Amino acid sequence: MADFHVQQKRWTRIVAKAWADDGFKARLLADPVAVLKEEGSSIQDGVDVKIIEPKENEVVLILPAKPADDKLLEQGEERLNASVWASICCVD
Repeated sequence: MADFHVQQKRWTRIVAKAWADDGFKARLLADPVAVLKEEGSSIQDGVDVKIIEPKENEVVLILPAKPADDKLLEQGEERLNASVWASICCVD
């Protein structure tokens, strides 16, 4: 779970930078993989990264892909919750 917190802090830094710098934000939206790598995140080759900026009064929810391990659903809500959030925040 420590990796998740590192990822979360890194993403928070990137968001703050995008809010403060329109040029950075434009690059982040246009080429997220390159910008995320510049900011210290590692993205696996072949992974498509999409960054969505919701409009005012719009909420964007991500439905993660179902895990290959069906036993995850049987291991309890805490484990499932950790897996769902980890799948949403896949940069490290």
